[in-house]
Amino acid sequence: MKPIEIAAIASLLLATPGTVGAQASARQTARPDLQFYRAQDGAELAYRHHPAIGGERQVAILIHGSAGQSQGMDDLAQALAAQGVSVYAPDVRGHGASGPRGDIAYIGQLEDDLEVLSRQVRAAHPGQPVTLVGFSAGGAFALRVAGGAHASVADRYVIVAPALNDVARRGRGGWAKPDMPRIVLLMLLNQVGVHRFDGAEVIRFAVPQGRTDMTPAYSYRLMVNFAALDDKARMARVAAPMTLIAGAADEQFDASAYGPRLLPCNRRLKLRLLPGVRHYGMASDPRMIADIAAQFAGEAPS
Repeated sequence: MKPIEIAAIASLLLATPGTVGAQASARQTARPDLQFYRAQDGAELAYRHHPAIGGERQVAILIHGSAGQSQGMDDLAQALAAQGVSVYAPDVRGHGASGPRGDIAYIGQLEDDLEVLSRQVRAAHPGQPVTLVGFSAGGAFALRVAGGAHASVADRYVIVAPALNDVARRGRGGWAKPDMPRIVLLMLLNQVGVHRFDGAEVIRFAVPQGRTDMTPAYSYRLMVNFAALDDKARMARVAAPMTLIAGAADEQFDASAYGPRLLPCNRRLKLRLLPGVRHYGMASDPRMIADIAAQFAGEAPS
């Protein structure tokens, strides 16, 4: 991949779980307290657990979008829990209460964290199928995982409006402001094996004033890791069932472009476009929530 291609891709990042506990039988509050699990490096990383209501039959791990954190997944988590899905929503490292915000230690650390979380989730829910659901940048990360060495963290994947370079609309609503010269320089240094400067800030997000729960900027290594820069190659390697859901009215990505870009790489990919659904607020849109929930119920129309 050429330097300018890497730089262009980087500019389009947007989006805009101690041991995992077992299922609870009582109805949980709408916003469960943060819990923590210990990652490979000993760091305590945060997650929220929404226990299944009634009989449990599946498990889901929900990955938020860029600058976000687990609380943004509450509406979907509650809907899934109500139909018997036990839900885990982590603060991805570098976000929320999971370590210093905006940075990680190395590219690939997010997959290592997810591997630990998945292992503990499976131990707490033996025999239950696990679905990884990712929104926007989290959807791109889920594709990265599904087409990589850590694909076994989940039995299937649902990627929602994944943040992919070649389907992005011009401008993207002003959400992300990348430092292109710095990104290009760091990319070139990485190509020759120099990672000393990967912690440098390279992209800022238009986080609303007063939103102290959000992460306003990423380092180079977090930006690269929370993405799928080689999305076509990753998609070609996906073996698990995968559904891509997008809003036809998405103002940041051209939803009609997902199919032409990804279906030739993997004909098993299921693609769903929802009329009238936009990108902003997608994780709380009742139409999007209903469609994702239907994937778990096996009720989504073909």
